[in-house]
Parts: sequence; structure tokens; C-alpha cells
Amino acid sequence: MIFLLLAVAVLFLILSLCLIYPTLRWSYEYNAWRGMLSSLLFVSFAPAALVGWYCCMLLTMLFTDNVQPKELLLTITLGLSLLPGVLPFGIMAVKGRRSCVRSQFLTGAFGLAANVSFFAFVLLFMCYGCLVG
Repeated sequence: MIFLLLAVAVLFLILSLCLIYPTLRWSYEYNAWRGMLSSLLFVSFAPAALVGWYCCMLLTMLFTDNVQPKELLLTITLGLSLLPGVLPFGIMAVKGRRSCVRSQFLTGAFGLAANVSFFAFVLLFMCYGCLVG
């Protein structure tokens, strides 16, 4: 059962890496080099937000008497770290749908799927680590 969790986590990682290519392709068709640059920045926000989430978790553990951080605080910081990667692509997908611009909608949809699958990988990998350790 534990290795099945790890296998699903790895599949989500592979899926997120595979979804970066269509995101870059459609962003190039939508807005040439500026769209490609912004998509690269948005896709890189997910790992950067994850590092920020870990730093917040470590600071919480450092400045509290309790060694175990509060679950609500960790949930809030995880949600806030999810926003920089998901929010721009979500807005792009909604704007593309409203204005009927296919390339803008597909850029947002593929970027949203890439970021969500990356965070699914992170959560499943963390669950695997908790079960093993």
C-alpha cells in the first residue's frame, strides 16, 4: 500500500512535467515570447512557493514551544503557497473562456493542471514520508 502511494506520487510528478510543454506551446501561440516567459515564471512559482511553505513550517516550529506545528497554520500556509502557481493560470483560463481566445484558455488550463498535479505530487510524497518515517 505504501509503495502504491509512492507510485501515484511519481505519476503526478511525471504528469506535471509533461503538462509544462503544452503550457509553453500555447503561451507562445497566445503572446509570443512574453507569454512564454510569463508561463515559465508561473510554473516556477509552484516550487518556490513550496520552499516558502517549508520555511514557514520551520519558523513555526522554531518560535513555538510545541515541537509539532499547528495543523491549521500549516494548512493556511499550504493554501497560500498554492495561490501563486494556481491563481494566474486560473485567471488566464477564465479570461480566455470569456473572450473566446482559444490559445489563452488552453495556456491557463494546461498551466493550472501542471501546478495542481505538482502539488498533488508534493502532498502524496509527504504522506508517503509520514507513513514510512
